[in-house]
Amino acid sequence: MLLASGADRDVVWKNNRKIICYNHIDRRLLNNSVAEQTYAGYRLPEWGRLDIANKPLWEYNCEESVALAVCKNAVVVANTSELTVLSIRNGKILWTQLLDYAPVPWGLAVGRDGRIIVTLEDGQVQGFGGEPTLPIPYISSNNLYFVGSTHLTLRCDTKGAEIRYTTDGCEPTQTSKLYTKPFEINESTIVKMRTFKDNMVQSFVVTEEVKKIDYRDAVLPGQIERGLLYDYYEGVYLSVDQLDRDEPVKSGIKPTFDLRVPEVEVERFGFEYNGFIKIPKDGIYTFYIESNDGSKLYLDGNELIDNDGDHTAIEKYRSVALRAGMHPIAVKYYQAGASKCLNVNWEGSEFARQEIPASILFHKVRK
Repeated sequence: MLLASGADRDVVWKNNRKIICYNHIDRRLLNNSVAEQTYAGYRLPEWGRLDIANKPLWEYNCEESVALAVCKNAVVVANTSELTVLSIRNGKILWTQLLDYAPVPWGLAVGRDGRIIVTLEDGQVQGFGGEPTLPIPYISSNNLYFVGSTHLTLRCDTKGAEIRYTTDGCEPTQTSKLYTKPFEINESTIVKMRTFKDNMVQSFVVTEEVKKIDYRDAVLPGQIERGLLYDYYEGVYLSVDQLDRDEPVKSGIKPTFDLRVPEVEVERFGFEYNGFIKIPKDGIYTFYIESNDGSKLYLDGNELIDNDGDHTAIEKYRSVALRAGMHPIAVKYYQAGASKCLNVNWEGSEFARQEIPASILFHKVRK
């Protein structure tokens, strides 16, 4: 049994076969009717007999129903082939919609704009009804990280829409500050924004953290040569931090962060790369690392990106302000079996995202 509330009504979905609507069910009665059971180590509620004295306002038979949602003015129920919307006041059918496939169990929700969202067994997500919602606004100036101060440019792709925003953490409303031109910030700031337009539902709130960062100074590494130092390991690892417990099977120099070494393919192994990256000019740079399985990227002796742990190919990134010159860079990676990948990219204000080229990677000459 499922109990849900909408407006001043309580709706009971009984055995996936009947919907019963009441004015209000005493919460003490509900609490006394629920017993807690333990299954496989989990504590779960279990309904007992629910003796409700007041008569239901209405009932609706819904054989073979698989999903139900309740909102302020309606009850939505789906069976294997059809969506039915009932008035929460009297249980009358407001409208129905045939479905291409059966919904997944519990695959039904109602958005704040009244749109009904259904997840079907074939993987589709379909929406029905509701008023059109405005597209969300966004920061078009591409400066979520900055040094000193910066000007933020906001944009919405709907003509005539207003953008209201806040910088104090509050949710933007129609009385919040109206965006008319780029505005300056000189500290790390949480910007919240929303679009408004007559006869349309206001957009969802967009929250962006704009971060002020300081430059990291370059170093003087001494005598260097092209390429990265690497250590190659073989073993079973759950984290790149475990590489240090073993002695490397092989060490040498690689031009970039690649995984080619073992003459005989092995399932479980790890790499550690160390060297320097030559930054062409002062600026903000974004580093990306994609790996299957775990990896970490270090810059200037500090962890910059943590992409550790067993997982499929996942990419993470982070931006940093760097002075021109040499900066220590390191990558740790391990593979736990099956598919593998390691991609280390970067981008700057004057070049698009790309693999970090071998021409800017160096290592300190070992004496």
